[in-house]
Amino acid sequence: METTAQLIETIFSFSRCMKERMGGKLQGMQISVVQLQTLLLVKKQKTVSMKEIAAYLQIELPSATSLIDHLVKESLVTRKTNAKDKRLMDISLTEEGKTVLEKMKKERTKVMKQVLSPLVETEKKQLLTILVKMTKAMKTTNL
Repeated sequence: METTAQLIETIFSFSRCMKERMGGKLQGMQISVVQLQTLLLVKKQKTVSMKEIAAYLQIELPSATSLIDHLVKESLVTRKTNAKDKRLMDISLTEEGKTVLEKMKKERTKVMKQVLSPLVETEKKQLLTILVKMTKAMKTTNL
């Protein structure tokens, strides 16, 4: 198998492993990757609309609503009527949501440290350089 094909397969395999590892239980709750992405978006933006969530996740509005319904039920986000437009809902993190995100971040960091532990410092620097280049290419290339 050629090197590029091996790299592609390995990257997808690594991504699957990370999703499986990061999509685990926390405080008895099942947090999916999509739910985690949503919480991270809400944290970053402070307050977001359902339309923004749907666009960010590239899902339909009813799916975003269902997702938010679940996060509200778990007390991770709140949903309030927008002060300027009563037809819109503003989504924001609860204190519980902030706590869950912090715990997820700590867990993710712990896992990544374990994953990176077999690498020596020069390999870590090489990997960092490569990942920065790949990220830049992903952001600037129309695929």
